[in-house]
Amino acid sequence: MKVEFYGNKMSDRPATYTCEKRYSFIESLIKKHIRTIDILPALRVQAEHAPIWMKEDSHWNNNGIIAAAGMISDSIKHYTKKGTTNFLVKDTCFTYLGDLKSLSGGNDSFTLHTKTIRYGNGSPYVNDTTSSILIFGDSFIDIPGRQNGNLSEFIAYYLGKPVHSHCSVGGNTEGIRLLKKMKKTIVKKKIVVWIFSSRYLYINFSE
Repeated sequence: MKVEFYGNKMSDRPATYTCEKRYSFIESLIKKHIRTIDILPALRVQAEHAPIWMKEDSHWNNNGIIAAAGMISDSIKHYTKKGTTNFLVKDTCFTYLGDLKSLSGGNDSFTLHTKTIRYGNGSPYVNDTTSSILIFGDSFIDIPGRQNGNLSEFIAYYLGKPVHSHCSVGGNTEGIRLLKKMKKTIVKKKIVVWIFSSRYLYINFSE
């Protein structure tokens, strides 16, 4: 997806590059009456006002997370009642070594100023495994050890109730196997949102 935003800055990709497999995949799901949410439009709008990725990391910053969570929440709120949980959005910061720095051999951490979700009494958000709503996918859902508000937390914030989040850091390489692994959990849920990035289609499209 980054290529579609920054193709003009890459020497080996044209500025008009698009992930054709993503559009084909979305069309195939629609034909099977499977609801799809393409968050690219929401990210494009947000990117016009502020960066949506971290400089030292391949994942979204809070701007990207909030834009994606808002669009996903708007798409599923018609299938569930608005919750009454009182959530707060708090500013926070922590020291973090981004994955791009790590992959390039760097070891200098940086301070990330971000936002996190708290309950009304100030206590940290807690993943609710009993929720009827399951959000699962790769590291764009939630990176263990990171202290910012993750995608599932902001989805819970917009819906007004905690959700069940399951993050598989290697979800893109697992492909359809992740879906099969989650089968026993999925069948118990009312709403299931499987989130993955476009690169998944290059690895697993044949599945």
